[in-house]
Formats: sequence, C-alpha cells, structure tokens
Amino acid sequence: MKKLADNYIKARRDIRKKRLEVLKQKISEYLIRENMNISRFERIADLPNHTIPRIFDDIITNPTIETILKIADALKCPIDELFDREVESDKP
Repeated sequence: MKKLADNYIKARRDIRKKRLEVLKQKISEYLIRENMNISRFERIADLPNHTIPRIFDDIITNPTIETILKIADALKCPIDELFDREVESDKP
C-alpha cells in the first residue's frame, strides 16, 4: 500500500513539474515575441517583483491560483493553454 501511495505522490510531482515547465515556456515565448523584460511583464501582470524569476529558478514550484490568473491575463490566454491542457469540447 505504501508503494502505491509513493507512486501516486511521484506521479503528481511529475505532472506538476511538467506543467510548470510549460508555464515557463509560455512566459519565455511571450517575452521574446514582445521583446519585453521580466520586470515589465511583472508590472503588466500586477505581480510582486521577482515572482517570475522565482518561478524560473524553481523557488516557487506551486504558484497560487491568483498568480496563475494574473499571468494568464497578461499573456492574454486561457489558463488551460498555460499548462498545455486540452479541454474536451461540449459533448452532444
């Protein structure tokens, strides 16, 4: 039973790590495309100073929903896109 729990915890960590990497990639692509520095992006997103570098340096590994919403708004994209998550369309 413990092994099953350990495997579940590891799988959840792996998913969170993958989603965080996608988030970092989306932010990086946006900064390059818009020729924008991190400080300006943080101001646009209304984030505290050094939030984005702390995400990139894996100091923040589980950003709050408020932070994620602010990043999504600044990037002008849905949250699902931030994490490369596919959403099922409405079923008939």
